[in-house]
Amino acid sequence: MQEKTIKKSNKWSAIITEEKESILNFDDFAEILHCYTRNQATGNKIKKKIGEPTKTDYIKGQIFSMTWDIPFSDRERIRQVLSINNFVTSYKSKRIVEK
Repeated sequence: MQEKTIKKSNKWSAIITEEKESILNFDDFAEILHCYTRNQATGNKIKKKIGEPTKTDYIKGQIFSMTWDIPFSDRERIRQVLSINNFVTSYKSKRIVEK
């Protein structure tokens, strides 16, 4: 039986706005900061600042999420990840604004 090979790309899969999320988990026992995101803008900003993710999840060959595991001893990378600018994205709402 042949296995179907799916080519992985650097493109993100389309995710509706309500499902975009970013989670920071401080694991005191393992002394690791887990940073998980399903938001393309956030993922690209963090990747640019601290490098390739520990894990990248794909759906149909397109990026679905990224995860970074950063040890507490690497304070510089943690400082760069915790910058609020990484998590605030410029999303324009479709709501009607009254004048």
